Amino acid sequence: MTMKRHDRACRFDLLKARDRIGGWLCEAPLRRAPNLELGGVAGRLLVSGEAEFHYGEIAGYWLSWAALYAPNSNLMTAVVKWLDRQWSGPYPAATRIGARADWRNQGAPSFDLAMIVRGLADAAPLVGEAACSKAAARIAGWLDRMVGTDGRLDPWLVLDSVGFPDRWSTRRGPYQIKTSATLLGAPTGWVPNRILRAAEETIDDWSTRGDEQLDWHARLYAMEGLARVFPEQRAKIGFDHAAGFLPEQVGSSWGRPRADIQAQALRLLCLDPLASDTIRLQLAEVVLAHVSVQGAVRFWPDDGTANVWCAIFAHQALDWCIYRQGIGGIRKPDSRELI
Repeated sequence: MTMKRHDRACRFDLLKARDRIGGWLCEAPLRRAPNLELGGVAGRLLVSGEAEFHYGEIAGYWLSWAALYAPNSNLMTAVVKWLDRQWSGPYPAATRIGARADWRNQGAPSFDLAMIVRGLADAAPLVGEAACSKAAARIAGWLDRMVGTDGRLDPWLVLDSVGFPDRWSTRRGPYQIKTSATLLGAPTGWVPNRILRAAEETIDDWSTRGDEQLDWHARLYAMEGLARVFPEQRAKIGFDHAAGFLPEQVGSSWGRPRADIQAQALRLLCLDPLASDTIRLQLAEVVLAHVSVQGAVRFWPDDGTANVWCAIFAHQALDWCIYRQGIGGIRKPDSRELI
């Protein structure tokens, strides 16, 4: 009897948290910021509710999320117009607009640009293909400059190399499978064949080398890309029941749980009907610990800021987990819809 009550309570908590996050995502990240027109999507919000920075990757994520879970042509049109304005100049848009002295503003990452293209494609049925393909064409022009001399995708177009760090996201690696799979899913004609060939070569190069990615966030990106390319392939996630969550580093047995990593792992496990339901629910409870009363999702459980990409991942992860529990998921888990 006690177990049944706990099970019902857990399911109710999943539903409440998912819906709180969904409501928060519809409004909070799109608030008008000083000197920034409506349409920019915040990456992180301060305790005051003000946007710490805005950037294109999150705008792409948000468009994909809204198309699936909260279609609103007016809001989505504002985001598409903002992206078009940001990328209408002779130089790439800043990676993190409003963030001071952030090394990410020293170039343009192909990963982020791929997520923008996908968001525009997902928004097209609601906003109109003409407006979305126009913005995507601006992005594709920069992606073309990220095809390396060996025909594979480079991770960055570096504009200022002074102090530019050497880390997993600035190097080539298996995580680029997600970049490449996303580009290959673009509408016909949106991405030049040269870039598509580079995406195929990149997947071929890394598809059997996911274990080389030693950060869970990045390795899960690789798995997400593989899930799009090979939907029947089961994700191999080494989960430690004693720890109860995935740490930042593969093989580590200590640390704190990051919301995005837990949600990424939960989404992949929800794609597999044969995955352990016990592990899914254990991860779901960890995700729940990051959700505020207002529906904001914190990067760390004790973080005061609200993280938008964590919220998007968490909302989809909880919705898919709810579906697997048979209690009214909004959408059936589908690798093609991985945000």
